[in-house]
Amino acid sequence: KGTDLTSLMDAAVRDCRVIVCYGEAGPRMEEAARAAAQGSDTLVVHAAHLADAFEAATGYAQPGETVLLSPACASFDEFSGFEARGVAFKELVASYVAEGGNPHE
Repeated sequence: KGTDLTSLMDAAVRDCRVIVCYGEAGPRMEEAARAAAQGSDTLVVHAAHLADAFEAATGYAQPGETVLLSPACASFDEFSGFEARGVAFKELVASYVAEGGNPHE
């Protein structure tokens, strides 16, 4: 929607070690995140869809870190609404746990 992403990405870079951007808005988010991350140790990663983003996030996460789904916009390119996106995220977490991943590490 053309919103200025500077303050969002400044906060994300300040508080996150890795930022994973995905979906239709992913390239725009990624561009803003990379600009904010210049000179920092924050890694910015691109993923195609939520499942890819989840896999990347859990792959980069270290024990004790938090993986947070923090949508900054609608994801109608992949989901019918935020409820469907939330259900998909819960399913990804459940699958991760079933495969031996620890959501508390």
